[in-house]
Amino acid sequence: MNGAVFPLVETLDGYGRSIGYILKRGASGNAQIASWGYAPDGRINSAGFMHSGQNRIFEYNYLAGSNLLETLTIPNGMTLEQSYEAKRDLLADMDYNRGTTLVSRRFPMPMTPWGGQPPAPSSAREPHAATSSPTTGEASLLRPPSARTLTPMTMTT
Repeated sequence: MNGAVFPLVETLDGYGRSIGYILKRGASGNAQIASWGYAPDGRINSAGFMHSGQNRIFEYNYLAGSNLLETLTIPNGMTLEQSYEAKRDLLADMDYNRGTTLVSRRFPMPMTPWGGQPPAPSSAREPHAATSSPTTGEASLLRPPSARTLTPMTMTT
């Protein structure tokens, strides 16, 4: 602030993959830290951030032999467990647990035998802007970020 420079530093692992960012607060310390880690098979298995001086870590585990998320452990002590249909890899249910206590169970929208969703009410037919690109149909939130040059930020008040 008042013309101070807050450099943003990217951290890389031994393979050249991004494993986090640090927003520096001048020479006195770090303002924000975000990080993630990879399993030996190359998939992201953790992501975290600093909050009130404590590292908050999310841990990801995948269903054996697939790229399907099986569990997500959240820093607040909650765990999301997902199960899938045996033959179609479709989400069957989602359990939210705190320790061994089931807090909530969710079931996704039912699927037709040919794999599609039943028709939705007309008010729900509007596409969600963050779901897919109208030109490519790709899920925009699932694509990795493009390479970018980081430059120091100058904040003034």
